[in-house]
Amino acid sequence: MSALIIRRTVFLPILMGFLGCSGSQPADEISLVEARPKPGDELWRRDLGRALEYPPVWVENTWLATSTEGAIWRLDAKSGKKIWKKKLPSSPTGPPVICGEVVIVSTDTPSGEVVGYRIRDGKELWKWKSAITFSAGWDSLLVLTARGGGVLRLHPGTGDVIWKKSQKGAGWSPATLFPDPGIVVVPVRKDSLVALDLKDGRRVWAAPVGAWPRVVPVGDALLAATDDATLLRLDLASGEVRARTLLSAVSTGPPVVGLETVFVSLRDGTILSLDAGTLKTRWRQDLTAPLVSPALFFNNVLYQAGPEGTIHVLDAVTGEPGMTFQHPEVLVASPRAAGDELAVGGVRGMLVVYRRGS
Repeated sequence: MSALIIRRTVFLPILMGFLGCSGSQPADEISLVEARPKPGDELWRRDLGRALEYPPVWVENTWLATSTEGAIWRLDAKSGKKIWKKKLPSSPTGPPVICGEVVIVSTDTPSGEVVGYRIRDGKELWKWKSAITFSAGWDSLLVLTARGGGVLRLHPGTGDVIWKKSQKGAGWSPATLFPDPGIVVVPVRKDSLVALDLKDGRRVWAAPVGAWPRVVPVGDALLAATDDATLLRLDLASGEVRARTLLSAVSTGPPVVGLETVFVSLRDGTILSLDAGTLKTRWRQDLTAPLVSPALFFNNVLYQAGPEGTIHVLDAVTGEPGMTFQHPEVLVASPRAAGDELAVGGVRGMLVVYRRGS
């Protein structure tokens, strides 16, 4: 929030005399000077009712956020003003997914649905029913993994099914899209990954990798962090393991990639920086345990949510800690950044947006 500084201009008549200016100003004249927010300043906050378990998503100078109240909000990024709000049938199973002009939200039992809304005005465009479903989207691509082992590619604008495959063990986690070379990688209970062709859903490869893998792309490969404290780099075309390293604890979620580097947050409070090709450690930083969410990489900086609402800022190249942000609630979701803003949601429903700084 911008502040106003009130200053008495008692020096002005003296200054004008030296400059040869005629007339004078009242000694008690008030001058208003706007003070710009500093890095770390809170810009606005909004109570969204109940827990924010997933990060908000930035789109067209607004934030889209879902809460366990069973609602999706679109908020103005500068003020937090509500643009629209839609009631969901139940709690979300993940953050909003953006596909072109559509935002897709997947919800949990007892009334599980996948709903596509038009971003501009929140109009419901389509609905697809499933007990538990996870969404993965990019541009014009949308893939759902559903309870019971269903994997579906849908048209994001209409909800029409392009193809549907039965994959035993799928449906506990979102898939990961790789538009080039055109595959979708699906985590399969309890220790494998399966790659399907995005055009028709045919199987490309399958690979055992370890317990409950969580996947992200890295160049022409993929990274998988598992619940047996292992990090692997796999060849995208074949699924073969190219590098592997053991971690000191289980990761808080998928690895984070930036600067040809992999960043892994561990539940014991450790953040690791590793070479993206070899998975050899570059630096290590120990924060207060437990960590429960991955870091955010943005503009060569890491933002890590920690216990009791603290957001730690670290230099991504050196790991050196910098300033911190303080949220009023406990955090279970990662921060999100866009432009000069850092958005953080708490477990009681408070979304706070800070000035991120450079």
